[in-house]
This record gives sequence, structure tokens and C-alpha cells, in this order.
Amino acid sequence: MNAPLIFCQSASPEIDSATKPHSAESASGTQFMTLRDVADILDVSLSTLRRRIAEGALRVHRIGRAIRISQTDLAAFLAASRGAES
Repeated sequence: MNAPLIFCQSASPEIDSATKPHSAESASGTQFMTLRDVADILDVSLSTLRRRIAEGALRVHRIGRAIRISQTDLAAFLAASRGAES
């Protein structure tokens, strides 16, 4: 059985939704990020990121209709990408 997700909320009301990160944390402490967050981190377009997901190069977690990428899966993708370039 999967652990429930705990969504992070800002304690500061002056931070609006445009600047608040769209990440979640599971009960096990794993950080999850939106596709937009990961695309920004990698400095690629959403289309490029979605292509990598469709190719199976990057694992995702589907939570209802939401798609999230864990920091662990992103690190594995980056390590595999680095290995492929050598």
C-alpha cells in the first residue's frame, strides 16, 4: 500500500501561487516536483521533458490526473544521461 502524499503549504501568506514551488512530499520524505519545475531545473521545454517520459528515460508518478517526478528519479535520469554521453 502506498503512503499518502503530504502536500507542502507555505506558512507565509504573502507568497503568491506564482512564486510558490509546486512540489509535494510523501510520508517517507521523498520530494515530488511538477513537470514545469523539472523542465525549469533542466532548462528544457515541457515538450522535451514529455518526450523523455514517453521514451521511458524518466520515471513519473501519476497521482490521479497529476504527474509528478521524484527527486530520486530525476537524479537517476541525470546519472543515466551522463553515462550515455561518455
